[in-house]
Amino acid sequence: MEKYSPIFVTGASGLVGKAIIRKLKSYGFQNIQGITRNECDLSDKLAPTKLQQCFPRPRYIFHAAALVGGIKRNINYPADFGMINSKINNTVIVNGHMHQTQNYYF
Repeated sequence: MEKYSPIFVTGASGLVGKAIIRKLKSYGFQNIQGITRNECDLSDKLAPTKLQQCFPRPRYIFHAAALVGGIKRNINYPADFGMINSKINNTVIVNGHMHQTQNYYF
């Protein structure tokens, strides 16, 4: 990876997303754009269009966004979590394909 390549990190406000951004910065990468759920709901079918406006052509995508809820919520609503997280994953893949992203890191 080149130090100035555009890098896109989903789930930037979460534990994993923050750690990814910190680590990339510690290695000297400078063109990092993180996105949070407040900026763009990746489970929304219009999210690829919104993502294009936020960060038009990422070369690398680090995908850390997911709906999480704790043990009790995961036990009580397993299908909901699975469906929403599948939508989020599909949105990231579609967006990367639209922008000819070279590499994805899930």
